[in-house]
Amino acid sequence: MYRVFLTSLFCYYIAFHLGAQDNTLGIPALQLYPFNSEYINLQSFEKISLDDLPALTFKSQSIYAPRFQGLAIDKLAFKGKLFQAQSDNGILFTDLSTKAAMLLPNREKGYERFGQNFLIEGADGMVYIKYLNAEHGYMVYKYDAQGNEAMMVQLPHSELIERPNLKYYRPFLKYFSHTKWQLVFSSYIKDKPKTVVVELSSGQVLEYDFTTQGIIRDETEDAFIHGFVQLDATTGTMKITYRSDVIELSNTKWKGYNSVETVIKDNKLILACYDGRGSGASLVAIDLTTKLQIWEAALSPNPVTSNSSYYNMLWLTISGNKILLEGREPNIKYLQVFELETGKRLHQF
Repeated sequence: MYRVFLTSLFCYYIAFHLGAQDNTLGIPALQLYPFNSEYINLQSFEKISLDDLPALTFKSQSIYAPRFQGLAIDKLAFKGKLFQAQSDNGILFTDLSTKAAMLLPNREKGYERFGQNFLIEGADGMVYIKYLNAEHGYMVYKYDAQGNEAMMVQLPHSELIERPNLKYYRPFLKYFSHTKWQLVFSSYIKDKPKTVVVELSSGQVLEYDFTTQGIIRDETEDAFIHGFVQLDATTGTMKITYRSDVIELSNTKWKGYNSVETVIKDNKLILACYDGRGSGASLVAIDLTTKLQIWEAALSPNPVTSNSSYYNMLWLTISGNKILLEGREPNIKYLQVFELETGKRLHQF
């Protein structure tokens, strides 16, 4: 699912120049969780009101920070440089200190788009994805902090269908997710299962003959993909591929669910299964040693009917021995806190 956040030059200026400052109360950044224009102390789980905007919080400084960054369709900053997407598929590169600006080389100037171009901040550069027409596919570029091109990858997002008296392109691949070091695309056509991973360090492309509903990141840095989750919304069956292990599960509560968020802690795999166009979620813990389910918790859905305009977005992270599950739907935002060992709900905001 696309997670697009519009940004402004002012916000980037503040982040760049005040990024080293702490909040006025002296609370450690990893202990401060922004939520609903307030802040939650992750040690006491009390709400905190601050007059100024803390530069450092759990969402910006924890290993899970990239999960909250999402995509940018207009501009994004990297190491004091601003990258601005242009209408002709180009990039305007600006040094925020000197205000010097220049247009970066643009091989696809004026090319027809198939969808929205977007920017992602990688670990060692800015990534720009051009969503062009079927003949050109996705063009993935990475730039360093000096605006130099460090990587270029082309990915087809449509397949050519040829029949008697008929020839057309059928789109099948869309952006799915990313980490600091990897970019993930997956198919949305049932009869063409495929997942594509672009290694942002080298440009290497890895292809898998399945469609994924979730990725599994490493526990230490939350930056490298170590597995995938395949969830069948029709049957409620799940196939977890983690490193060399395969775990298969089934749960009738997962019927209708088409998305999975995951996080690992102490060899426990936590999965939040949900419908991206409906309400509610199912939270499950798996022991990666025994490959058995440890516990299950449920989030009650809102009284809505799933439809194409409804959205359900989840952010799954861990602080200490607490699971943090933040959800956003059209008419509600919530944060629920669960005990890692038991799945017991401890706090609800």
